[in-house]
Amino acid sequence: MNQSTPLLATAADHWAALRCQSAATLSLASDLSAQGVVGWSPAMAVRFRLPRGRRTALKTVPLMPSFVFVPYAAADIAVDLGRSGRVPRNWPFLFNGDRPALPVEQLLAMNAGERSKSGDLYKPGDKVRFVVGPFHGIAGTILKKQGRDRWLVDVNGARLLVPSFLIRPESVSSPKS
Repeated sequence: MNQSTPLLATAADHWAALRCQSAATLSLASDLSAQGVVGWSPAMAVRFRLPRGRRTALKTVPLMPSFVFVPYAAADIAVDLGRSGRVPRNWPFLFNGDRPALPVEQLLAMNAGERSKSGDLYKPGDKVRFVVGPFHGIAGTILKKQGRDRWLVDVNGARLLVPSFLIRPESVSSPKS
C-alpha cells in the first residue's frame, strides 16, 4: 500500500476515520476509491504458512483493522455509500461525540517505516521515539518483538506494547503536528 502514500499528501490536508468490520477494511478502502472517494488504510504484506503443508503465501493485511481514512470533506459521502450498499457498511469514527480531523502528516507517519530483509524494523536495544498518539515525542527502548507488528517498548521503566506505525528510530525526525 506504499504506492498510495503520494496520493495522501495531495488528496487532502485533513482526513477523517471511518470504522467498519475488520474483515472488510481493505475492501472498503478499494471500493471507496472505485466509487470516486479516496479511501486509504495502512497495510503490510505478511507471509502465512498454508494449511497442511510447508508452503507459504504472501497476503496483504491491514495494520489497523476496521479503520479506513478518507478526506475529511468526503466522510459523509463515504458513510452514505455504505448505507446504500455500494461499499461495505461503515460508520464515522467519533471521539467525545465529534469527528476528529486528522492531519495528513499523521497518516504519512503510519506508512513511513522501511522493513529490513528479515521483516523486522527494530532489534532489542534500539532507541525509538513516538511520532503519533498520546505519547508523541517521548523516547523509549525496544525490548522485543511481540506478535506480527507489535513491539514491547520500555519508556522510563514502563513497558508498553505498541504497533510499529506509532514509533520511529531515534535518528528519524517526527512529523510536525
